Amino acid sequence: MARYLTAQEVSDQWGITKRRVQDLCATNRIPGAFRLGNMWVIPANASKPKDARVHKRVKDAIPTGVSIRKARRRLKRVVETAIREFRRKGLSSVEAMQTLVIMFASTLLENLGMNGTSSLALCERFFGYRLMVPVSNEVKSSIRRYISDNSLYLDDSLSWVYQFSTKKSDAFPYNDTQFFTEKYMINTLVDSIHIDEGSKVMDPACGGGNFLLYSFDRLVEQAPEKDVFDRAVFALENLYGYEIDSFLAYVGAFNLKLKALMYVRHERELTMDDFTKLHSFVFYPKHESVSGFLDTKWENQCVVNCDSREERQLADAFDGVNVIITNPPFRTIKGMPAEQKEYLQEFYPMAKCDMCNAFIERVMDVLPASGKAAMVAQNSWMYLDSFTSLREMLLRKYTLHCIWELGSNAFYDLSGEKANIVLMTVTKEVPAKSHQIELSFLRNMEIDRIESVLEKGAVRTLPVKQMDVLKHTGSRFDMVSTDHLKNLQTSCVQYKNFAVPMQGTSTGNAKKLIDYYWNHFGDEDWVLVSKGGGYSRFEGLNSYCVKWGKDGEYIKNTKGSAIRNAKYFTETQLVYSDTGTAGLNVRVLLPGQIFVASGPGIRIITGKTLAHLAFLNSRFAAFYVRLLSPKLTIAAGYIGKIPVTDGILASEELETYAAACLETKKNRLSKRPNNYEFSYVRHPEGKHIPDMAEVWFQEDLEDEWTQLLNEEKIEAYISKEMKLTVEDHQAMDDYIGPRIIKASESEMNQELCKDDAAGQLGFDCFPRRTKASKQSLGSDGLIEYISQTKMVSCETVYGELKKHFDWLKDSYEDLYVHALVLSALKFKENKNREHKIDELLSEMGVTEADDMSFVQTWIATRFDVVHNGVFKGNPLYGYDSQRRILKRVEK
Repeated sequence: MARYLTAQEVSDQWGITKRRVQDLCATNRIPGAFRLGNMWVIPANASKPKDARVHKRVKDAIPTGVSIRKARRRLKRVVETAIREFRRKGLSSVEAMQTLVIMFASTLLENLGMNGTSSLALCERFFGYRLMVPVSNEVKSSIRRYISDNSLYLDDSLSWVYQFSTKKSDAFPYNDTQFFTEKYMINTLVDSIHIDEGSKVMDPACGGGNFLLYSFDRLVEQAPEKDVFDRAVFALENLYGYEIDSFLAYVGAFNLKLKALMYVRHERELTMDDFTKLHSFVFYPKHESVSGFLDTKWENQCVVNCDSREERQLADAFDGVNVIITNPPFRTIKGMPAEQKEYLQEFYPMAKCDMCNAFIERVMDVLPASGKAAMVAQNSWMYLDSFTSLREMLLRKYTLHCIWELGSNAFYDLSGEKANIVLMTVTKEVPAKSHQIELSFLRNMEIDRIESVLEKGAVRTLPVKQMDVLKHTGSRFDMVSTDHLKNLQTSCVQYKNFAVPMQGTSTGNAKKLIDYYWNHFGDEDWVLVSKGGGYSRFEGLNSYCVKWGKDGEYIKNTKGSAIRNAKYFTETQLVYSDTGTAGLNVRVLLPGQIFVASGPGIRIITGKTLAHLAFLNSRFAAFYVRLLSPKLTIAAGYIGKIPVTDGILASEELETYAAACLETKKNRLSKRPNNYEFSYVRHPEGKHIPDMAEVWFQEDLEDEWTQLLNEEKIEAYISKEMKLTVEDHQAMDDYIGPRIIKASESEMNQELCKDDAAGQLGFDCFPRRTKASKQSLGSDGLIEYISQTKMVSCETVYGELKKHFDWLKDSYEDLYVHALVLSALKFKENKNREHKIDELLSEMGVTEADDMSFVQTWIATRFDVVHNGVFKGNPLYGYDSQRRILKRVEK
């Protein structure tokens, strides 16, 4: 068989950079070159291209975010089909997963030319599990087709089979902390840490071995041996993994052996013995361990080698490791088992029961002098006050080389924003006084853009002296603020001196104890509640109630619950959403309303309530909360740290502006029956339905525009009080995104099109989304949302929308007629089960023949869809087409 070289070997032979060789391969300019996982291999007899023409890149030659997601979606369908079949045949969740992993693994070996029957038997022995049920030809064929069609994604495919098989089941104790690392993260970290011939690489939370697989490519390139099999052996002997989940450890061990076989196969045929001869070194703890890799006494922990089944002390197994690359588990104190919490508190006090930060500590502790580490981590250690000691220790003791802030949504397969991610490389040596950390802020980019700039090496970096970071307040990585914005944190009084941001009650079972308010009319046990869970300034998000009873009796009787600050319910004026992705947003607490953990309260000590409301909804306050705590939740303590003056919080001028904002927001909420503020409406005499729909549309625009103008006055007042400069405002805009209110001369002739507005609204005629980008704060209406998505002023959007009711005519007709129907039903108090349409028309005030026909047709064709949408899948009524009535939905 032909002999192949790595890109590094060809680079050395031809006297060009390795990246240039990779580009030549990707543009199809080296005949016979192909991609093996993350590594290009080139025929040994290939010649260096002589021309400089740029050829078109080979389609799908390099895995990208788009192609990876496409392959994973297909793999997920394969997994779901197989798991359903195995469960129908009586297997447990664990047995179904094991069966699929073994079938998939054996098919991967079969794809390398090994005998199918022998491969299956080999995999059963390796994983220690025998198949208990026959596997259908349909499942076998779907696995084979996937493997045949996705050759670029096979080296880590078994890891994803495992993850997709376990994510939706409670039978797997570690699945809530297992987020397998994306290829672009792996490539960035491994390439940055410069693995060489003397590197002995370990991943202490190796999962399916994804970091080790790419490190294999780098070690093969550095191997001194010439024989392809010997090079594979060299790479494997310098790769070590530790995984607390024993079956997943076997997946990682298998993946490494498979990767080596894939490498060897392209120079000679494989035999079944090759699988046995290629040893991998992935270990798991022999006995269940609460500490795992974080065990401070390695000599006391016995670990098992997945490949050889040999038992060794943890200290012996990883002796000589000088490079650690890992993506540690993300788990904080919430939901952490008591034993694990106690262990972290005793041995890793600086980590504050944060597993990720404890891993950072332990990784640096076990490395030898001058050892190197590359890690995926959460950014909490860089900013939060609770990690000041940890931050100062890392800055003083170790040399931080590169930190890439990726922000939220950095993982392809995690829906929703789970964590703010950083990549980091560190050396275990005291930093030189002049040493600079290379900081890269990518947190405002979408994931495809992040991947692209990292892959191309086109990242802008900010060099910062490591010792200078220690001089910042709290040694925080504040590279955003101007000197003036930094000084305000120490020269101004903190907000906590004027009010008490509080924690809310944890119900212990929100699914059972929190529900939509319209499902519990007349039930005194259920009380209106601030739940948060969205973005709304000044007022809003009042769709929920909680089963409170007498003094919280139902919550007190629920396991895992905690009543907090209940004695202050009647003294609380404001509430906020604890979800921080869209920025701080604060609202008034309604009369009789209480608050829970996701919508906690703020109790004012001194100052004017509406001045507080204005200040807390300002961009100034949002900037500091995101700066002080760039987490995905907003903790009460960080609101208390916002710099402020007593003049701001006692300002009658701010009070006036906030009152105007509050009034206009109430106007919009009162038109929408899914809000507690909804007011019954009756169709006015002499008006037609389409005319009134346009009136509501224009009123909504006017109300939102009035709110935005008053918020601009609030910003100007705070800016003057805080003596903010143009430089300060630019720094804030760069960090939280701009809000452009007034049109500039350059956009006076800017026009929008229907597509800019149509499709943006939900059934309640509020925007479906509140954030236009990762960087931006939330939007409080359609004008602001379109302004942020199109990067034009709110004034321009307002002017364009006023001229184009036709763009949103259907949506506002739905909104208006639905409100008429719900008002005629008197849904908040009417207990009648059935309502005739003709009688409802009279209650609505609809008397014109055209309007009556319009409403009758609308009820028959649109009511169920709109009502279900507005009431969030929990409708109160349904249309009976046979009897032409609206009737209560049975719950």
